[in-house]
Amino acid sequence: MRRGDGVRWPGIVIALLALAALPALQIDVALWSRLLLGLPLCAVAGTAVWMAWPRQRGPGAPQPVLQLSGRLNKLMLHPHHPPCWLLGSDHRVQLPAEWLASKRFRSGQHLTLDIRQCDGMVLGAGREWSLAEDRVRFSSAGATWSLAWLGLMLCVLLFGGMFVELPAGISRQHTRDALRLMHGVWWPLTAATGLWHLVQAIHRWRRHLRCHARRSAALAARMPPTR
Repeated sequence: MRRGDGVRWPGIVIALLALAALPALQIDVALWSRLLLGLPLCAVAGTAVWMAWPRQRGPGAPQPVLQLSGRLNKLMLHPHHPPCWLLGSDHRVQLPAEWLASKRFRSGQHLTLDIRQCDGMVLGAGREWSLAEDRVRFSSAGATWSLAWLGLMLCVLLFGGMFVELPAGISRQHTRDALRLMHGVWWPLTAATGLWHLVQAIHRWRRHLRCHARRSAALAARMPPTR
């Protein structure tokens, strides 16, 4: 659960497409105009590289896990805020959202929980309730990432399209070079990549919904955790 993914190559491809449009900035206009046109694409490329870079989830070193027993208590701090869960009278715990949605955890139960010491996250509750096993069995389809890539591709298409209508004061040769770059290579490649990300977003969200339904049914069919 602490190990992150490797390099997310869609982000690298998006960054390269954004930077590939920058040669069209070599035009006879004022410096501030070139910067104004180039900064959005540079920002999109930097964001894509930052999102694509691998990283760990949580602390790099293994954290102590406590096994505690007691009565689970639900505490409402504010009517407009989610409830706080306590094990015993003072040990605050964080139950996974999908476990709470299964309605198998309720106030007043006597439970033995495996709790991560650094943040109180519940990692296990008896033999059948293991958060790590659930994350492997019902792995994420990457639906949120697919939407993020699609959004970045739309930004690349939007800011890249600004180079098509160049200012009137530039030379004809620069106009022909820029249009040849945009229409000959960059536009078809970028449009095809954006279409691919759109198809991927639809496919991954369908997988996500199916996985969510299977996980909800499996959790609802489990026996309630016991002490």
